[in-house]
Amino acid sequence: MLLVDYAVDVLDQVPPALTPRLAAIGPAARGVRAFDVDAAAGIAGLMRHVLDGGRRDVVMLAGPWWLPGTRRAVDAYGAVVADAGAPRRVVSTDLTARAGADAVREVRRRWPRADAVVAMSDTLALGALRALAEDGVAVPDDVAITGFDDQPFVRDVAPTLTTATHPVEEIAAAATAELLGRRRAERRTFPSHVVARATA
Repeated sequence: MLLVDYAVDVLDQVPPALTPRLAAIGPAARGVRAFDVDAAAGIAGLMRHVLDGGRRDVVMLAGPWWLPGTRRAVDAYGAVVADAGAPRRVVSTDLTARAGADAVREVRRRWPRADAVVAMSDTLALGALRALAEDGVAVPDDVAITGFDDQPFVRDVAPTLTTATHPVEEIAAAATAELLGRRRAERRTFPSHVVARATA
């Protein structure tokens, strides 16, 4: 059995006898094999990228709290802003473009001086980009935007999206091959790096 996009409490429901036949794509515990991207490094890299670019009030658009990866991403964001002496500002929302649009408008209402938004997914970032364009906010001049995943579509939006890599195909292939007993994965945590484009 392969778990993908599962709630944080689902592993508590797994019978111990099933654990050897289980793998998770994402953070895991209780002896379950986990295959995942190093999202903490990717988010931290994006944060350093926008801060090194002169941004000082960076908001994170995080996923819903039931996703195991949300806490990890928020923790990575929080560590970098704490080290930089910057304010910690997080909005948790669904991982859809519509949610990204609504969330970035909430950001603009709550923190009008925010000058960068680091989103937990490219889809969230795309929604934020569209909302800012509709509202007459220039990206990246007024607000820088980054995503996460490096989906193919982010090269085609205007402006092109700065993001971090998420090698989903490699992760899924490694998890499936090990789960089926075809080969033991050489690694279970896959690196993420920043891909700088026009939005930040």
